[in-house]
Amino acid sequence: MMDSECVSKIIILQNLECPKTLPKHVMGLLEYEDGFINILDLRSILGLEIKPYPINSKIIILNYNETKFGIIVDS
Repeated sequence: MMDSECVSKIIILQNLECPKTLPKHVMGLLEYEDGFINILDLRSILGLEIKPYPINSKIIILNYNETKFGIIVDS
C-alpha cells in the first residue's frame, strides 16, 4: 500500500517519449531529473476503457520503494 509520503511532485501532462517496445500499461517515458521514468496508464492497469487524456491532466510522480514512476490523472 502506498501513502501520500510516496508523492514526490505533481506536474502538468507533458509530451512523453513513446518507444514502440513499451508495455500496454506504460503511456510513455518522461525525462525527469537525471533520467527517464515510466508513466503508467491506470485505465489500462484497471481494465477500464482506454481513451485520450484531456490536455489539463496531471502526472503524479511517485517514489515507491526507491523506484520513481508517474501516473496520469484527469480528475
